[in-house]
Amino acid sequence: MKSGLLLILTHLIMIIIYTFLVLNTLKTPSLFAIVCASLAALSYYISRWGEVIRILGMFSFIPSLYISFFISHSSIHYGDGLIIVFITISAIPVLLLVFFDSLIRSIKHRKFENFFYFHHHNDGFGKKKPQLQNYFTVFISVYISALMANYLDIKQSQWLIWSAVSVVTGSLQTSKTKLKVRIAGCIYGLLSGALIGQLTPDVFAIEIFIKPFALASLVIFKKYIFEFSSRCFCIAFIAMH
Repeated sequence: MKSGLLLILTHLIMIIIYTFLVLNTLKTPSLFAIVCASLAALSYYISRWGEVIRILGMFSFIPSLYISFFISHSSIHYGDGLIIVFITISAIPVLLLVFFDSLIRSIKHRKFENFFYFHHHNDGFGKKKPQLQNYFTVFISVYISALMANYLDIKQSQWLIWSAVSVVTGSLQTSKTKLKVRIAGCIYGLLSGALIGQLTPDVFAIEIFIKPFALASLVIFKKYIFEFSSRCFCIAFIAMH
């Protein structure tokens, strides 16, 4: 498969569009639920081209949730232009990574005609999942979660909405397995994070490392239980300070 700067830019544009749609409907619970559910289903829909692309879709929807909730709860007013600038700046490291990856490969193979692309070792986008019922399941689960989040005024409710998307894997068996893993990871991570957080002095330097680690846990662990446990640990640890 070929991926490159065009794919990264497409991803960036998706995040910007998703963010404005979510942000502008946050104050209207019923509309917010429909928008979130539709975007989640749309992100899942593109898995019909392969499981790898589903990840691209989910990581357009999830950042838009976090950015929207952060902005809505911030005391600082962010104009539309400033939001676009911030999101664009956050994409610069990825764009540079792709750029230099392409440059190094071009120099190594002495082929500069594909400079704006880097090559993945797979020939496709992974296993395709075109089942219609999966999109409907994602829509319903996110719709209910978003309604609950707004009407019950659940704090940090983006986690609830994200979890509703995450546990839908395309098969009942794998969804059950992932749900069990999340329950176990939640118990281990929250208990250990709360305990260690209580015993650790309130030092700002520690939080500087903990918060980036929570984000890095999304990609550094191969086993999902370690990924989710470490993220829960970080959340509980920060909550204790």
